[in-house]
Amino acid sequence: MRIISNARAVAWLQAAVFRLYCGTVYLTPLDRAMEQLQPRHDIRYQRFMDDYLIFAPTRHKLKAALRTMYRVLDQLKLCVHPDKRSIGTTHRGFDFLGYRIHSDRKLRPARQSLNRLLVRSRRLYEQGVDINRLRQYVQRWLIWLHSGLRGKVSQQGGFTRIFVYILKQLNITITSTHSKNLSLDFDLR
Repeated sequence: MRIISNARAVAWLQAAVFRLYCGTVYLTPLDRAMEQLQPRHDIRYQRFMDDYLIFAPTRHKLKAALRTMYRVLDQLKLCVHPDKRSIGTTHRGFDFLGYRIHSDRKLRPARQSLNRLLVRSRRLYEQGVDINRLRQYVQRWLIWLHSGLRGKVSQQGGFTRIFVYILKQLNITITSTHSKNLSLDFDLR
């Protein structure tokens, strides 16, 4: 159980409320500015809350879209976090909202999502949870990964592959006593 002080809980709640407000209302001027650029510069703009993508067919058109974006964000007194910004071609794929997006593949978990799964699994393991509880955590993570995206997320290797990856990273070997009580079968359908 994690105990959060009242001040910290209030700060977290305020940040969550601001992000919700920022994503739904505050960034509307950016949406409008990008909508005006779409037909003229042939750009694609997609936003979810306060995360967004801008696609452009050429570097010149992308620079025009970025100038507009920075102008609008400056007017709103916002800035782009340098670690959460990426500018480049999409042919090698890119990460967005926890997924690795590639034009000719199904979605996969982004490296950062897998790292978070590993860190949280390690935390659980260090707290002494049994292997079945760890299995449940990985199952729930997979449900999140596939939620609302049936058929669009790769199921290559499925649950077993990810669970075995976590077990190897944590240096956990499955003994005969574990295997009697442990089911590695898990279907998302």
